[in-house]
Amino acid sequence: AKQDGRNAFRFFSPEMNAHVIERVQMENSLRHALTHGEFVVEYQPEVSIASGLVTGVEALIRWRHPERGLLQPGQFLPVAEDCGLIVPIGEWVLQEACAQARRWRDQGYPVVVAVNLSSAQFFHNNLVACVDEALQKSGLQPQFLDLEITEGIIMTADEATLGTVDALGQRGVRLTVDDFGTGFSNLSLLRRVPLSKLK
Repeated sequence: AKQDGRNAFRFFSPEMNAHVIERVQMENSLRHALTHGEFVVEYQPEVSIASGLVTGVEALIRWRHPERGLLQPGQFLPVAEDCGLIVPIGEWVLQEACAQARRWRDQGYPVVVAVNLSSAQFFHNNLVACVDEALQKSGLQPQFLDLEITEGIIMTADEATLGTVDALGQRGVRLTVDDFGTGFSNLSLLRRVPLSKLK
């Protein structure tokens, strides 16, 4: 009733109960997936039009569900965000992507790997430490990591946000604003943020 504008009422229906049960099962399955290695990362190449060479890749999470097959992010990340699992899942993706980028570099393919950060992950108090750990464990140089954040994160522009962005920038990590122009863009704020790219 609240979602439909308040000042209303709804009768209980079996569909409501089924939805709640499905949601709890999905949350439990996500916890199981995280501890039992059911997530995989696929990489979408970024190609330079001028040279035709692959210059970077974007890390994209998938879930190899034991019963439902390969699930796309939209099928499970909203639940992960609601139940607080997006932060540990995001940390896992960051570590996997850095390790893979380092393996490619060692094989002679020094590509930049882009990793999307959710707003919950960005505002989590240990983001910078997680980035440091992923880089240190993998041995990847910071300039080969590109963290993609949404326009909404930058538009908050409080001191904590700018402090995090500055700390990442000082380490040499690239920063990209994804989905730029889809919200209420404030171009003057972009001057205060050391960005590498807009998408």
